[in-house]
Amino acid sequence: MPEKTLGYTDGCGTEIRFPLGLAIWATNSNSVISDIMGYRIPGTTYPYLVWKDVIPIIDFGGDIYFHDVNLRYVKDGNLDSIRTGFDYAQARTTERIGRKIKTLVVPGGDKKYYQAASVYNPITIMSDQGGTDFIYPKKQTTDLHKKYMSRQYFDKDEKIADYFDQIKTNYESDNPYWFQFFNHGASLTFMELLRRINDTYGKDGTDNIWFATIDEVYEYYHFKANYPIQKTIEGNKATFRIEAAPDYKLPEECTYHRDFTLLVTGLDSMNGVTLTFGPNVYGYSYKYRPEDKTLMINLNCNPSLLERAQRYTDIYKDSPSDESKADALYFINQLSPERRTVFLNSIN
Repeated sequence: MPEKTLGYTDGCGTEIRFPLGLAIWATNSNSVISDIMGYRIPGTTYPYLVWKDVIPIIDFGGDIYFHDVNLRYVKDGNLDSIRTGFDYAQARTTERIGRKIKTLVVPGGDKKYYQAASVYNPITIMSDQGGTDFIYPKKQTTDLHKKYMSRQYFDKDEKIADYFDQIKTNYESDNPYWFQFFNHGASLTFMELLRRINDTYGKDGTDNIWFATIDEVYEYYHFKANYPIQKTIEGNKATFRIEAAPDYKLPEECTYHRDFTLLVTGLDSMNGVTLTFGPNVYGYSYKYRPEDKTLMINLNCNPSLLERAQRYTDIYKDSPSDESKADALYFINQLSPERRTVFLNSIN
């Protein structure tokens, strides 16, 4: 079992592990293996990512991105051919894991991919080493649809201190931007960089960062701009309702991070305050800040949370270990108390 998990909290004590984004080549093949990601018996020396590796990444908050498409769609430089490659990759991904992709990570800085994706409706946002767009969180409204985001390639083991300094400089800036970085593979050095982030700014440090995938950030800004909050007051009861508004910028079937934070201001105290939640809220946490008379409420409206709590509880019960129990508790602790009890009773 690893020494510890890496992550941050939701501001109310609930752990959120650092999620990973995977740029995948869904239809990759070579002269020996006709379906590299679908290889059925990869073994411990198999050098490629397979579909069964993707599932836990997604379970723990990660996402998958378009990356390469097969050479025959790229070699002539025809943008329609690349879009056909995207179609095949989307179909293969949906077939294998029942999930659609909406983000492109441009492979090798090849601008043809960016040009093809710019007018390919299923792709909503793009990321590239040569990307020209940056997100500054202090800016109140940002539409990320079809943005061409910049990212950093952290690939040299001997430069880990320099990489962390870049993150630190941005963190300490008066106007920080959303800092994207990536690596090919999962080296021990890259893991060390994540550990430093956790120990400095994550749950084992100051615990004041948001570590998220491209999809999660995209969805957050879309929710903020397009999901209206309706408030009604009857006597001493206030009701808040968030209206989902899926559209071509964020279709319902590509919405994976239904998490919201409400800030209710002007509360002198929590005396006499009772919170109740609708059936679409699967988990919640809250914290009152007396210094600014604000109640922060985190809502988890992801139906998948309940399914994952059940699945990882079953994994623990089938193969008990400290690690499998920690994984089960990770999801159980995100559930609302009334949903949590039955799972806790089954593993204790």
